[in-house]
Amino acid sequence: MDLPFEVIEALAKLKRMDIMIHVSAMELQRNWARYSQSEASPLDTFAPGWRQSVNLQQGDEAARISFIDYWVRRLGALGFNEQPRFRLVRGPRNIPLYWLVLVAKHRIASRFWAKAVGLSSPQGSFSDF
Repeated sequence: MDLPFEVIEALAKLKRMDIMIHVSAMELQRNWARYSQSEASPLDTFAPGWRQSVNLQQGDEAARISFIDYWVRRLGALGFNEQPRFRLVRGPRNIPLYWLVLVAKHRIASRFWAKAVGLSSPQGSFSDF
């Protein structure tokens, strides 16, 4: 949650740009209640404007999913033509640790992604909180 969205916006201005982003599943799960209730939090830097799009009255898991969906929509608005690719990395005892997220402007990056993570076809969404 430490990556300011403005960094992604600046990189997105480049004609040919693919970005690999580390998103901490543990941090989002562990700190969601505190982050979402505080007036200013890392969530505001990571996905500016999220508070207007995420219903905090729903359960925490649904709110976290809505938050990531909002972030993905923001990425799409920057001109990344390919659907972001999420790869959940798990630790000992199958605990979700983080996602590696590929945002790309060209489908060739998605093909490389699929080969790198050993998938027969690219994955396009995230799951498993």
